[in-house]
Amino acid sequence: MRSRVPSHMEHGYKMKYVQSGKLDGPTIIFIHGWPDTELVWKYQLEVLEANYRCVCLMLPGYELDAAGSQLPYFGISLENIASDAADTVQNEIMVDRPKADDKPFLIAHDWGCTIGYMLTTDHPDLFKKCIMLDVAQDIGPSPLSAQLFFVAYQWTLIVIFLLPGFLGTPLAKGFAWFFGAPDVGNVRQSMQHLYFQYWKAMFTGKLHRSWVEWIPPRCPVLYMYGTNPKPRIRPASAKWYSQRWLDHLEKTPGCDSIAVPADHWFYVRAPHRDKVNSQMLQFLSSPIPES
Repeated sequence: MRSRVPSHMEHGYKMKYVQSGKLDGPTIIFIHGWPDTELVWKYQLEVLEANYRCVCLMLPGYELDAAGSQLPYFGISLENIASDAADTVQNEIMVDRPKADDKPFLIAHDWGCTIGYMLTTDHPDLFKKCIMLDVAQDIGPSPLSAQLFFVAYQWTLIVIFLLPGFLGTPLAKGFAWFFGAPDVGNVRQSMQHLYFQYWKAMFTGKLHRSWVEWIPPRCPVLYMYGTNPKPRIRPASAKWYSQRWLDHLEKTPGCDSIAVPADHWFYVRAPHRDKVNSQMLQFLSSPIPES
């Protein structure tokens, strides 16, 4: 169940993270999305831990312990989540690092990409390179069928979030299963608060500028996206990227986009995850083009 925690706690929330791998190696920041936890990076960590320090941030309400129940009743704003993520990276994770590890890499998926683009907009020099999975910085104008799909599933999740806990969590698990989420067992009602906060920001005119302006990341970006969405009711027009975004990456030195014939969670699906991991390794180790 969610608790009616005083709203001032929103500003006192402390983002949690776990780290593993080569602790004196280059740092990679991982940010997951809905409805996942840090466990979703299992197959990437198996490959990257040998040479990289891997730090997995936990979005508020998505922690594996009981912290999710201590969210403010309506969750935490995306602005505050991004601000806390930046503070955690700059003033904790990257403090006293070797000179060769002056900037971390970023790997993000779903809502993690949204937070990531907020970070690259507000802190353009925070990351050395970014690997963004399935959600682009620019989605572009969508046809009516796509708009209706986005509104329908996101508002369903908002209703689930607002229901009493004994109803919300089972429904959230069922919805996650329907969409093919890889770890339904850890899904909780609190995870839906990001959708509530997004629409709250939209209705109050407080959308972050990374959502309404064309502000591509300044650092090299590898964008990988699935081309076989689930569920089948999702129209082909409901894409998380625009052609302008793909064209930008093609023209920008050091950037690239790769289509994967799988769903939203292509990076955990066999056999695609092996190719994805190989592309990640290649991108992370490639030299950064001179500006």
